[in-house]
Amino acid sequence: GQTQTMPQCSPARPCEVVWNANTEADLKEYRLYLSQVSGTYGIVPKLVIPKPGVLASSIALGVLMEGTYFITLTAVDLAGNESGHSNEVAFVYDGAPATPVITITVTVP
Repeated sequence: GQTQTMPQCSPARPCEVVWNANTEADLKEYRLYLSQVSGTYGIVPKLVIPKPGVLASSIALGVLMEGTYFITLTAVDLAGNESGHSNEVAFVYDGAPATPVITITVTVP
């Protein structure tokens, strides 16, 4: 099998995370979780993204230390129900502590 290389981010090299939009009519927002431990995201989202949800989140993600990070998303409906976590996207942040540019894009199916 092929070894999948994780996207490398640095202050000089942005990363892009893309996911497919939910199609529910009552979708309210997405919640982005950022963790350094695969499969463990905590209960507090790092970022709340209103629909349709296209944004560059260099400020919102804050200062990152060098290392590997895992991002997942959940969808929240108007009643406040939160979905399960999306598939995990991993990236490596390489550089001095800084706010890397991570562009988060929703593609409408």
